[in-house]
Amino acid sequence: MLKLVAFVLLICNPLAVIAATPIGLIEVFIDDTNIGDFLVSKEALDKGIELKVYNLSGPERFEETLSKGLVGNEQQIKDEVLKRIAELPPTYLDEHVVLPYEGLLKAKEYEIIKIPAIVFNNGESVIYGLTDLQKAIQIRAQVGGKQ
Repeated sequence: MLKLVAFVLLICNPLAVIAATPIGLIEVFIDDTNIGDFLVSKEALDKGIELKVYNLSGPERFEETLSKGLVGNEQQIKDEVLKRIAELPPTYLDEHVVLPYEGLLKAKEYEIIKIPAIVFNNGESVIYGLTDLQKAIQIRAQVGGKQ
């Protein structure tokens, strides 16, 4: 009988299903205005939850870095930009260009309407306006669904 009641509650209350679903992936969408406020949860990391943080200001910062102080004709500028790219640390492009562009595509896919946004399990639920990961996990556990 208890199993039947639990089953009926889960069918009638989809938010309970979301809140009960284990978290496998958390994606955080931030920009330069709130990156300093982002708090990572040690508890979340200890539970083996995959965490991806997308700073959506990354491409803009990259462009500013490459173009700062450029002077000369078109060929000189092109040569200088290529030189600057070659001098970047090996992981720089992945961290500051590829990952942020991936974040922009994901934000569009999830129909993110503002940032900061914390997305659980590939868009299953979204919490807006928080930079505290532990608080977002608690809210999701309490209510589930889009916030």
